[in-house]
Amino acid sequence: MSYFPAGFKDPKYLDGVGNERQYKVEANKLMLTLLGRKDFEELLQQSSFKEIHDRAKKVINKTNLISPYEKIWFSNGMAIEANQKKFAESLFDLLYGESEMQIRFEHFAELLSEIGAAKWPIATYFPFVTFPESHMFLKPLVTQAAANVLSQEINYRPELNWLTYSQVLALAERIRNELRKDGRDILAPQDMIDVQSFVWVIAPGYFQ
Repeated sequence: MSYFPAGFKDPKYLDGVGNERQYKVEANKLMLTLLGRKDFEELLQQSSFKEIHDRAKKVINKTNLISPYEKIWFSNGMAIEANQKKFAESLFDLLYGESEMQIRFEHFAELLSEIGAAKWPIATYFPFVTFPESHMFLKPLVTQAAANVLSQEINYRPELNWLTYSQVLALAERIRNELRKDGRDILAPQDMIDVQSFVWVIAPGYFQ
C-alpha cells in the first residue's frame, strides 16, 4: 500500500509510469486479437504455422514477464520449422482444447521440453494472457515467496508438472479471496492480473 496507496484503483498502478496492470491488459487484448479461437483455428486449417509462431512471439514481446534468456530459448526452439507446427497445434490445444486441463498442460509441457524451452514463465504465459480471469502466471521465486508468506504448499519443482501448476492456481484463488475478504473496494482484484501484480509487488526486492 505504500507504493500504491489506492491499491488496485491507484492511477500509478493502473497506467502510470512503472504501472503493473495496463501493459498486461494490453497483452490480453493483443492475444485475443491475434490468436483468438476463431482466427487461431483458421490459421491452423491453412497450415500457417510460422504465422502462428510470429503472432505468439508478438504477444510474448508485449510484456517483460518472460526474461530475455527465456525468449532466446523459445526462439531457438522455434528456429526449427517442424517445431513451429508442433507448437501451434499444442498451443491451440492448451488454450482451446476440450480435454481436461491437466492433459492439455502436460502435453504443452512435453512440447516445451522437446524444443528446449521448458520454463515456468513460458508454460504459464499464454493461459494467463488469454484467460486472466482464471489462469495465473508463474514466476518461480516470487510465487514461492508468496506461498511461504501464506504457509501454503505449492509442491514447487523446476520441472514443468501439473501438480505444481494446479497448486499455484489454488494459491492465486486463495489470495484473491483473502483480498476480497478485506472489504475494501480498492483491494478487490478484478482478475488474476491483479493477483499476479500483488504477488510481484509484495515480493522481496520489488522496491529496490
